[in-house]
Amino acid sequence: MIEGWFDAAGRPYVAAQVYLPRLERVPRHLELLVDTGADVTSLHPTDCIGIPYEALSDLSETGGVGGVAGYYSEDAFVVFDDGEITHIYSMRVDIAVPTRNNMTLPSLLGQDILRHWRVIHDRPGNSLSIDVVRADMTVSS
Repeated sequence: MIEGWFDAAGRPYVAAQVYLPRLERVPRHLELLVDTGADVTSLHPTDCIGIPYEALSDLSETGGVGGVAGYYSEDAFVVFDDGEITHIYSMRVDIAVPTRNNMTLPSLLGQDILRHWRVIHDRPGNSLSIDVVRADMTVSS
């Protein structure tokens, strides 16, 4: 079982390693906001320091509650470890075009991964537990 946590404002987070094979040699350790309203997992500028934006090319605009924003789409491996099993997803993630409005936004864990999980969101009990139903690959830790 993957264990998440709630920040001081009560928002749910989970830890992940994100590897962008075309751009980086080392995975990034990220804390992703669990966002049931996000269709896709998205990385925002505070978590993208060092990413060569000039190497990104698959740009599109995405609309949401906050309006329209630009994102690059990039192949990635998103990895979660529950202490016994490592769960790996091979997928595309969105990388936000940096703007003055998104510089402090957290990166988001979207429905592209959440649809494969059973999540127990127990805010009164201060517990966020995730049962992985499906992953692209699993490895014993």
